[in-house]
Amino acid sequence: MRQKLMTCVAILAGLIVTGSRAQVPALPPIEIADPAPSGVRVDDHEVFANYFPGKGVGSRPGILLLAGSEGGLGSGTVHIASALQAEGFSVLQLCYFGCPGLPAKLASVPLETFSSAPEWLRRRPDIDSTRLAIVGGSKGAEAALLA
Repeated sequence: MRQKLMTCVAILAGLIVTGSRAQVPALPPIEIADPAPSGVRVDDHEVFANYFPGKGVGSRPGILLLAGSEGGLGSGTVHIASALQAEGFSVLQLCYFGCPGLPAKLASVPLETFSSAPEWLRRRPDIDSTRLAIVGGSKGAEAALLA
């Protein structure tokens, strides 16, 4: 057991001293997907998002949808927003980094970003402002907890 541990330590030390030649895969570019035929792009001074108004008569419950570390407005999250819209929810797919006017990376994201978006939803006449939810996946779930 001790021999195996010493071998691992020697290999790690060699990698540190000589530098690893392993290729680190490049991150995919941040996607800013169109909101599809059933949504609209929002480019407000405080909110950059895709908005998917709920189907039906009267005010609808609203959902603030936050993607994960892929940033931007990914097409995967557009599909989630469209599915929620089909169930009668109005969905704001918020971009909180990697979009115009926002940090390029998931660092130093202004917390105001997460308070401006629910306020944007509350001001809409087609939203029932007493029925709002925040849904996030991965890093978006962390952001939802902060919000």
